[in-house]
Amino acid sequence: MDCLANLDSIVVNQNIDAMEFFTSFSSNRKYSVRSNPKADAILYAVQDNKFADRQIRPNYFFTIKVMTKGMTQVMHVDSPRPDAYFKQPRIEVYAPPGNMIGIVKLQSMACPRTLHVLKNKDSEVEYVINAPGGCCGGGSLYHVVDAKKKEVAQIEKIITGAFKEMYTGADDFKVNFKGLDNRTKTILLGTVFFLDGLFYERSRARKVIGVVY
Repeated sequence: MDCLANLDSIVVNQNIDAMEFFTSFSSNRKYSVRSNPKADAILYAVQDNKFADRQIRPNYFFTIKVMTKGMTQVMHVDSPRPDAYFKQPRIEVYAPPGNMIGIVKLQSMACPRTLHVLKNKDSEVEYVINAPGGCCGGGSLYHVVDAKKKEVAQIEKIITGAFKEMYTGADDFKVNFKGLDNRTKTILLGTVFFLDGLFYERSRARKVIGVVY
């Protein structure tokens, strides 16, 4: 993930899918990662999930592959099913594929909602990600703090306009991570995909059958 080394921020754009707009079904998510909103993409990401998982629980059990412009895979994000150790949703971030560099888990859906970043399942918490809005909900800015409660990064859900927000499942994010190492930047990129699935992906098919998560 050398392309992140000299960047202080990135923008993650989810591509609008025409099929999702005209039907009730979620398609595999696709993203472009840019150094700024007007720049060419430096990375591409694509979800690789079966049809049923996408419709019923697109925030759980997903796999996302991240590739360079030359279509070389440089990163893998896996959201496996909860197990005896991790009962809450989580992602495992691999860069390069096969080399796990961190875990991000949903610590609590209760007020306030938080996520924890770990090196592995046995390590101490490295960072805490606080969801926006506190107990009142709302807001679009996630604050990333270290063990000393110092803010080190921000993840912002970008409001893109009424049409895109209401009629498509496509979401955009900005990550500010100035001064962080490449490993942490890579984990925060993976966190964007996790947040999108947890809090923003809501297919009409899921609403019809009453699925909450």
